[in-house]
Amino acid sequence: MNRIILSILLIIPIYASTQTALKLHDTISKKISSNKNHDYTLVLEDNQLAFLILNQIGVDVAITAFDTDGKKIGEFDSPNGRFGPEMISITSTEKGVYRFRVASIDPKEIQGEYKLSVQKIVEKASSPFEQVDQVFLPWDNANTPGAAVAIIKNDSIIYQKTFGSANLEYNLPITEKSVFIPGSVAKQFTAFSILLLEQEGKLSLDDDIRKYIPEVPDFGHIITLKHLANHTSGLREEAVLAALMGWLESDVVTTEQLLKIISKQKALNFIPGEQYMYCNTGYTLLAEVVARVSGTSFATFTKENIFEPLTMVNSEFLDDHRLIVKNKAYAYYPSGNGFVKSVLNEAAPGSSGLLTTIADLSLWVLNFKRLDVGTEAIFKKMGTVGTLNNGEKTNYGLALERSNYKGLPEIGHGGAIGGYRARIATFPEQDFAVIMMANTPSVHPINIPNQIIDIFFKDDFIPETKQEKANEEKIVEAIKNEAHIDYSAFENYVGRYYSEELLTEYEFIRQDDTLTLTHPRVPMNLAAQSKDVFEVVGWPEAEITFVRDAKNKIIGFSFSMINVKNIEFSKL
Repeated sequence: MNRIILSILLIIPIYASTQTALKLHDTISKKISSNKNHDYTLVLEDNQLAFLILNQIGVDVAITAFDTDGKKIGEFDSPNGRFGPEMISITSTEKGVYRFRVASIDPKEIQGEYKLSVQKIVEKASSPFEQVDQVFLPWDNANTPGAAVAIIKNDSIIYQKTFGSANLEYNLPITEKSVFIPGSVAKQFTAFSILLLEQEGKLSLDDDIRKYIPEVPDFGHIITLKHLANHTSGLREEAVLAALMGWLESDVVTTEQLLKIISKQKALNFIPGEQYMYCNTGYTLLAEVVARVSGTSFATFTKENIFEPLTMVNSEFLDDHRLIVKNKAYAYYPSGNGFVKSVLNEAAPGSSGLLTTIADLSLWVLNFKRLDVGTEAIFKKMGTVGTLNNGEKTNYGLALERSNYKGLPEIGHGGAIGGYRARIATFPEQDFAVIMMANTPSVHPINIPNQIIDIFFKDDFIPETKQEKANEEKIVEAIKNEAHIDYSAFENYVGRYYSEELLTEYEFIRQDDTLTLTHPRVPMNLAAQSKDVFEVVGWPEAEITFVRDAKNKIIGFSFSMINVKNIEFSKL
């Protein structure tokens, strides 16, 4: 007998015995450990849409869905981590048994619980607009946060709808007048403001930032306004610097505070123009340039020059966290028991800080063609991608990012801050745009709009070449040689360290074979990689490297992570 067939026959009886049948409205609670799988089945008729929720309680899982032939038809893994819901939605293509595999993806030996339930089974909608409604079925509920979405085609709004609650405490629904904070979508208005001032001859994109903000240190290289706008400045990321200083999401953050941090920096991540590295710092500086050049606040400038002319009556930049915002949609994080509030007190406009509604943001997108404010030259300049010093092109212009979705050229921008998520996705060749804002991270700002694009343009997609598919599916496994770690040497690292760049102090404490970095608000667990080099567990690309003097004595360390390189600490 063929060896592969024999293997399958050996597996099937064992596999089938571990499956659990699901039924509508039933809730199954189970515990799961690392590297374990649980399998479930659900019987569906042809052309049905099934919506399930898996609530994670202390364990991070991913769900894979399979059709009646065992072919994978969907993967579901939100950024919620170990707490909060995974939204699962599939459409049947024939009557039969569909399978779901729940797999723990925690890298550590962690056991947790999850609750799985089939919320709805409905007939798949036939019209495109009804299918869009079904995309938001998980959030079409008064007991969950949700989203506002608009679709623009041929210079007209052809769809605009809202789902879920703007305020869970008072059961207030999201409406077309609900005000969201769309995160980095704000950068489009900041870049546009700079270009309005350039058009008036009041500045140039090629100007040195220190011409307007001399508090920016002289790093020995000119940083232009264009470098700031297309993320090639080399400046360190302000959000990471703030986190390293112990600032919390709920802390009050002002432009004045951020400028003080920027003024203390001693080095760049790279020479301006050498690389593309997304950096919110640049847009905080650009907003301050607008304020200083115009002689008014950034909030006032954008109100008078953008929002009022476009009749965006419910839009403004927030530069005072104490202001009362009418019809505000509050943001929420998913938790093991539902949702918790996401508290934001940021009042430093430029990189974020925009308050707007789905109706107002639609007017902004329509203006890209109507040109009620601005000129064709301005929008062309916004869409022109950056060029690095070596002549290589990036995908990012001036707050407009170029990409490709299934062969369709796309221009737009996403946003994420606190529990808010947003995206503007425009497809010039189809004269089509999707605008979405949400008040919970479970409404994914890329996946959900892409599902809408799938509904309207599935016949226009360009099939991937075999090489493109191979590149996507290629898995590169990094094999690390285990370094011999001398745990007794950890005693040399113990002590207090201070950074003049962050105006903050850390302390290293040894506990048996563990080295812990302590700070009143930023505890960090470390994993030894090699002599004097430690990984910061749970922080993206974060690494600490201890520095020794000529006598081999520890005198400090440098801290690097994503978008911030080589922050210096000296041993006290």
